[in-house]
Amino acid sequence: MGWPEQPTLLSSSRCLTIRSSGPLDGLRYYHAAVSSGRLTQALGVYGRFMRTDNLPFAIASAVAIGLAQTFLLHYCWAYIAAYTPIPHWLLSLGIRGTLFYALVFAIDFLTSVVLCLPAALAIRQLRPRKLPAYLIAAVVPGFLWEYRLLFQNPAPFNEFGLREFGLFTTGILSTLLVLPAAVAVLSRVRKSVHA
Repeated sequence: MGWPEQPTLLSSSRCLTIRSSGPLDGLRYYHAAVSSGRLTQALGVYGRFMRTDNLPFAIASAVAIGLAQTFLLHYCWAYIAAYTPIPHWLLSLGIRGTLFYALVFAIDFLTSVVLCLPAALAIRQLRPRKLPAYLIAAVVPGFLWEYRLLFQNPAPFNEFGLREFGLFTTGILSTLLVLPAAVAVLSRVRKSVHA
């Protein structure tokens, strides 16, 4: 017994029908349609906005994606920080000091990378292909907003010792690197799928 035929997607010049005899065949056809651009073209509006070759529009889109991702991360981390059991588990295992902070940072970083995957996918869809410029445009405004107090009046932050500055450094690294790391993960996944 085969799977039912999927609906036909119409575009201005092509017709795309996804037929499958099983779930894996359907995924292969879907992946082929997405990678060739036919599915995005068939979806119309999404294809026009994300596949445009207008560089200023693409940079503005990257800034909007980055700001939305920054606000989403802050919203999600408010709940994650309140309800996560991981620090309590680590403390109950007797893990303290530098190892505790390193493990919490690694777990938080990986969680943030997973939360950034939708934004990374959106940034990878922008045209023309100027991924470093889009990443800079997506990361810098959120970074400046998040650390605006440090840039406005750095004097109170100078009173902290080296240990407290290390906490700022991990936050700064996380803010600057989670979205590029998510894009790198998607790039690796895409290369392994195409290999």
